[in-house]
Amino acid sequence: MSPLPRVFLNFATKSKSLGKVVFELRKDVVPKTTENFRALCTGEKGFGYKNSPVHRIIPQFMLQSGDFTHKDGTGGESIYGPSFNDENFELKHDAAGLLSMANSGRNSNGSQFFITTASCTWLDGKHVVFGKVVQGMGVIRSIEVMGSVSGKPSETVIIDECGEKEGGDTAPEVVRHSRYPTRLSIYETAPALEVSIEEFETFALDRLQVLRAIEDAQLRAKGEEDMRKRVAESLDKLLPLHTNRSRLPLRQLMAERRKDHVSHFILRLAFSRTEELRSWFLRYECALLKHRFREADSSERQELLMSARLQLTLISPSTREDVLGSAASFYTAQEQLFEVDFERVLDLVSRSQVVLRAGKAYVPQAEVAALLVHEYRQRLTHTLAVCAKALPQMGEDERLVPVLQNLSNQSARSEYRSTSAAGTVSADSVDSQVDSFPLCMQHLHTQLLKDHHLRHGGRMQLGLFLKGIGLNLQEALIYWRRVFNVMTDDQFQKGYAYNIRHNYGMEGRRADYAPYSCHRIIMTNPPGPGDHHGCPFRHFASERLRAALHRDRLTDAEVREVADLAAAGHYQVACTRHLEAKLQRRQKSTVQNQDAPAAPVTSPNQFFDMCNGVTASSAPPNLPV
Repeated sequence: MSPLPRVFLNFATKSKSLGKVVFELRKDVVPKTTENFRALCTGEKGFGYKNSPVHRIIPQFMLQSGDFTHKDGTGGESIYGPSFNDENFELKHDAAGLLSMANSGRNSNGSQFFITTASCTWLDGKHVVFGKVVQGMGVIRSIEVMGSVSGKPSETVIIDECGEKEGGDTAPEVVRHSRYPTRLSIYETAPALEVSIEEFETFALDRLQVLRAIEDAQLRAKGEEDMRKRVAESLDKLLPLHTNRSRLPLRQLMAERRKDHVSHFILRLAFSRTEELRSWFLRYECALLKHRFREADSSERQELLMSARLQLTLISPSTREDVLGSAASFYTAQEQLFEVDFERVLDLVSRSQVVLRAGKAYVPQAEVAALLVHEYRQRLTHTLAVCAKALPQMGEDERLVPVLQNLSNQSARSEYRSTSAAGTVSADSVDSQVDSFPLCMQHLHTQLLKDHHLRHGGRMQLGLFLKGIGLNLQEALIYWRRVFNVMTDDQFQKGYAYNIRHNYGMEGRRADYAPYSCHRIIMTNPPGPGDHHGCPFRHFASERLRAALHRDRLTDAEVREVADLAAAGHYQVACTRHLEAKLQRRQKSTVQNQDAPAAPVTSPNQFFDMCNGVTASSAPPNLPV
């Protein structure tokens, strides 16, 4: 017979820790009740007892806790749902230190429990006893004296840590032979296991929130350390991965790694639908791997590098000067160097952190993360393409397809949807709205009026933007014909009108095209000579960008700040600061005192809406159950 499970609760006040109490759970008598309590102690379901208060203490009777939702004795829920039935009443309330379920009547067990401090036999047949204190009764007694006849504690006591009993099945050899022997992964093998529809949604949404937190951190963090802190907080909350040395129970380690593994493959499938979705997923999955690799210890890094099977050529200290010549002094004598094709570490090349020789880059051990991320990106790009081909085969699955579609819709902010009502902007009013345009659209508008023409990339970027702010098809045809006034009606109809109608879904596949996101403008179709589309913060030279910002009436200090952000590669942050500067100027002119927006700009149409005081959301409706 397997030993009975043990769990622990660590109690604390605001000023000090009171100590740990260990319980033995009677899985042999009430397995469902004990599993509920065990899982709430570990938090493996995404919720649990940690930080719950001891909300009721009656001396010579009991201590009550477990309300992690309302924290006052009126809430809580089980791992099976809001409540579950009484399992049996075989165990009695005949001693101090017994663990029993609190309830509001028969068959109403949730998460609340109580610990007896005396015999309470009148509760037999009404509450389910499922365990006992085996260590730490002195802690229980120290908490008992903080109680009162009414049950109101004289001091706040909380469960500041909890879990399964330390030791036992977390031995290294046990972990090594488990399904997930290592914490970090590049997800080469799809999970061959069953996943409930509830887990399917929950796992995927939690990982998606982590990826969006990384996106936010990259846009808004004040430096590298702030970004790492923001990402770590999100991971700790939504997708924790403890190390093999954490001494957590094997069950909890495996639950964490299973969630991480499964959630990756769900999002891989959801985000394979379009090139833009694949690009977004690639970018932030790579950022997640990079963060985890840098936070890992040396043994974890080595394990991951070995599993990735990177092709690296080690440059020995004796041959370093022969290979690099005088450039060998760029590195310290103790650093290990690896020779790789320079295309594999373009990030390091762009930051001048490696020496280049004859098409090879020499990467120090400390920067090997760039090699790992490059390899991971290559493999993930290939598997996303495979998923994209397989996706149509799921067309008849009514359970999963809507979930996958809603997941990808929640990604990015790349699919920002304006609340502007179609038809609210006319051909006559477009020019008067330019002060609310982002810099990219201001530039396109200026060149359009100057040249009475735009190339295809510019027409697409500006045309879909105007559609998004409320210019309907009829007004769009009038507007574009008016500004293309150097050509005949016949030339306009044959060369341009079809394209305009196509953008509004009236020609070709009759698709309703959405305005371009910042991500698409920045990452795809860079402008060439004679083109005016693109992102000024990325594609303008520094002096040209500064001149454009001055024309938009930013102060010298604001121009310097925005230009510096753009020069550092923070294009969307620069655009957000541009928006904040415009709004601050408007608020001063109207004698308002409001804070600048905190949300990063992810779409030109979002910029326009925020300039006009419109709140729009990129989040779609809730997922179907």
